[in-house]
Amino acid sequence: MLAQQRRGETLFAQEMQKPDEDIDLAKAAMYVAMHRRPDEARVDDAVEELDQLAAELEKTLPAPEDRFPLRTLKAISRYMFDTLEFKGNAEEFYDPRNSCLDEVLARRTGIPITLSLVYMELAKRVGVPMVGVNLPAHFMIRPVVEDMEVLVDCFNDGELKFVEDVEDMLRKFYTMGEADKLTIDRSFFTDNSVKPRAFLTRLLTNLKQIYFNDDEFGAALQIVAYQSHCAPDDKVALFNRRDGGICLFLMQRYEEALEELTGFVSDAEVEGVWEGDDTSKAQIVQMIDHAKTQVARESVKRSVEGALGKSDSMLVESDDDEDAAAK
Repeated sequence: MLAQQRRGETLFAQEMQKPDEDIDLAKAAMYVAMHRRPDEARVDDAVEELDQLAAELEKTLPAPEDRFPLRTLKAISRYMFDTLEFKGNAEEFYDPRNSCLDEVLARRTGIPITLSLVYMELAKRVGVPMVGVNLPAHFMIRPVVEDMEVLVDCFNDGELKFVEDVEDMLRKFYTMGEADKLTIDRSFFTDNSVKPRAFLTRLLTNLKQIYFNDDEFGAALQIVAYQSHCAPDDKVALFNRRDGGICLFLMQRYEEALEELTGFVSDAEVEGVWEGDDTSKAQIVQMIDHAKTQVARESVKRSVEGALGKSDSMLVESDDDEDAAAK
């Protein structure tokens, strides 16, 4: 079982060796899903299902000469959310199955990023490339079409959002009044576009947080291992190392935790990530001190047990010598 789970990570690591533009998001997401259901055959099954769904979608679309981007997006949304009945899982948002592509396809429900992935894969197969867009506390996608300023909200039945809608959403997020002016320009959509590695990092971060919250630290550590292969920058990689150390600490694997956390602190000092965050630094240092104490205790315990074992052995040898002399 463990070897199969690691097989998923190995396949994911191999996919991450490719340039961003060549990464197969669907396969990469399925390799992540193998941490829960380590069956490699399911990867091809998921890709095949997406192919079949896209083939059915193609039949519902206008003729190629009438396939204007906005009309096509509306057709994809109708197909995915009305015909196939995909929906956002608001009731069980933090169920880890919502972050696994095979489960999303089987259950027809998920969270914004995985529903967006399904939509992107279907759209790509019918000739409409899409890209993710990072928004505060939400994730949407947009078509890669010049001068087209529209987003698709896959958590809300594929609703199309225009610039004014996004401005209103951001105004509410930042608790601004109706009279407050907030405007975004075209660069907002491109500047906040999400490349494949960043997409997968966000997916994995969701999963890692879910497992942390559920005290499933072994599962969280698996996700940390996946994330180590796709961190889009050094800072993300650095904090991923911290998270791995915390997992090991909470699993009482103190020697390994000590190595990871001290390495994180050393690199964090160099990168200057502690500025203005003395509380987080104090918490990590406290973990390190506790881990050092536990490692020292284990060392003493092993020494004592070794000494006792040696004494017992000497006693047995002494008894044998006495028996031999008596004979």
